Amino acid sequence: MRVALVSILIAAGLSACTLPDPASGIPESWHLSLEVSGGLAGIHRQLTLSSLGELVATDHNTATVVALQISAAELIEVANLVSRIQLAATAPAGSLPPCNDCFEYTLGISLGREQIEIVANDISLADSPFAPLVSKLNDLLQKALTGDVD
Repeated sequence: MRVALVSILIAAGLSACTLPDPASGIPESWHLSLEVSGGLAGIHRQLTLSSLGELVATDHNTATVVALQISAAELIEVANLVSRIQLAATAPAGSLPPCNDCFEYTLGISLGREQIEIVANDISLADSPFAPLVSKLNDLLQKALTGDVD
């Protein structure tokens, strides 16, 4: 009886961890990268994340590298943000607004054969359509490097 109950619980848990359905408008395969640098502390951190939920977080200042699988809930949240990205809507041309203590973000997005790179700082990111995705990826980066992952 216990084995049957455990099997049912495992099956229910695995079904809750299914990946988003590509037919729902979420790209079937994507790859994201985020590099964060600057600020008063002079940080240099990087994150890569695949549509399979494989995350690698790196703190270049401390030579810390963390590889992990994000939760299904986190993956769905990121996938939904990716699905809202309009690759044609790139960042405005020109230099970044001056900001001495700002962080600089380099966001790389690969959707199938399409690839873009967005460079922004705290000021230019504020009104950008990429802000929610950068914010979520930066949050995942922080959690991975501090060991505070779901």
